[in-house]
Amino acid sequence: MGNVTTRFAWGALLVLIAAPAGAAPIEVHGHRGARAAFPENSLPAFQHALEVGADYLELDVRLTADGTVVVHHDPELSPTRCLDAEGAPAAAGLRISRLRLEELQSYDCGSLTNPEFPGQQAVPRTKVPTLSEVFSLVRQSPLAQAARVGVHIEIKTGGGVPRPSRMVPPVIAVIREAGFLDRVVIQSFDPRYAWAARRALRAEGVEARRVISPPFALARGRAGRLFVRALQALGQAVIPWTANTPEEWDTLLANGVDGIVTDDPAGLIEYLRRRSRGSAQF
Repeated sequence: MGNVTTRFAWGALLVLIAAPAGAAPIEVHGHRGARAAFPENSLPAFQHALEVGADYLELDVRLTADGTVVVHHDPELSPTRCLDAEGAPAAAGLRISRLRLEELQSYDCGSLTNPEFPGQQAVPRTKVPTLSEVFSLVRQSPLAQAARVGVHIEIKTGGGVPRPSRMVPPVIAVIREAGFLDRVVIQSFDPRYAWAARRALRAEGVEARRVISPPFALARGRAGRLFVRALQALGQAVIPWTANTPEEWDTLLANGVDGIVTDDPAGLIEYLRRRSRGSAQF
């Protein structure tokens, strides 16, 4: 399969497994697509991240009652994010794992915006996408970035997610069918899912190297600089999450990180361009 990147973690760190080589010097991972601009984990958010040039589309996956891999962060539909067919807030307690795909996709998860992101645009009648639909969006895109973008997949745990032996195979199957085995990152807070994914990738002929993706707080300040350098000395790239402001980006780049997970990929890419132009003047 060629060179592929594997990513693990321990404790509070994320577990990351498998990603394409040859990404940008500072990797830009669009968190839940582009949560600052469009409803999270939606096709419009992923389309936006593609358009602005993100290196990776970061997303979360869960399994429906009928075994479909879908893209959603929380174990339940949120009444503050999704509306039912009558336009009322989704009822509390609607677990993804207990809904069939048809039932899940009857909800509108694009009309309500997140007040934490004032610039987020509503996209009415946006449904929870399947992982396969995200890959189709990339494959069918005429954008040059679509030919090289990676997809950064977090396997969620808890809330009805089945054990690794049942959760990982359908995820790998979707990736294989899409032809993205050498263009993905697979991560989980639970190492059991990461190791299961690594074994599954090895069975597909994919080998990888390690990368650590810590919370932003662990990579900032003097202690963060030592932390980043220690990991890099072990041959591990460091890609913290989630940083959204120039001040946070300044801190991370000063500490020498290899990439950043952000809700605002457009803003980070423009920031990196300005920084590059400024450096070129000296």
